[in-house]
Amino acid sequence: MEMFPSPAPGESDDDAEPPDVPDLPLNLRLQYELQAAGHAISGDPLAPFRELMERCRIDRAPVPLSPRNEGRDLYVAGMVNQIEPAALPSPEEPSVWLDFDGTLVAVSASLFEAHRQELRGNEPLMIGGIVACRDNICFLNAHTIATLMKTHQQASQARQIVLDLENQNKYTVRTLRQICGQFPGPTPVVVVHYESSGRFSLHKLESSRVTVCPPLMNNFRKVLTGERVRVLGYGEE
Repeated sequence: MEMFPSPAPGESDDDAEPPDVPDLPLNLRLQYELQAAGHAISGDPLAPFRELMERCRIDRAPVPLSPRNEGRDLYVAGMVNQIEPAALPSPEEPSVWLDFDGTLVAVSASLFEAHRQELRGNEPLMIGGIVACRDNICFLNAHTIATLMKTHQQASQARQIVLDLENQNKYTVRTLRQICGQFPGPTPVVVVHYESSGRFSLHKLESSRVTVCPPLMNNFRKVLTGERVRVLGYGEE
């Protein structure tokens, strides 16, 4: 009995057709490549997130930083190239420094411990922070770290965002409406407990649709306390 029989007369190995297997979506293909090889082979690992980055106002690293930007809240997407421990870490100083695709990022000890796995992984990240300058060197002092995949999932799973405007006035409504206009997307905004005047501005706010992502949420929480901003997923009330 032959385990590997020879082709029959008139047949050839060249006649065998490979199975018709559909290609994996680019984002999955890149994700598997990063996990297996540590780098992307099929293309740009940030390409699947280009639309999300645009809607969430996330810049692609490297981003030029200068004293003119000092104090600005900035969100950057890229890959961690290198992690360097700080020389003298302290509660007031960074614990580690990141080379984030050419952008220098300072990360506190608590933030690093909370996101150690993501920072040492191979997935593209979003890092938010405040631009700071010291000794003629400007860097991003990080306050938010998330994978772009998690950011995408947050945006796609949000059914509505609820804003509790109890004891707020029309100026707060106007500010919130301006924030919503910066992050257009599919998720409706729902307002509760608003009893002040300025119904026109309220209608404009309630007509807004946004992309739920860390930059939007952090902007909301500069105006409202955290418990006044809630994101409801599908199946939540």
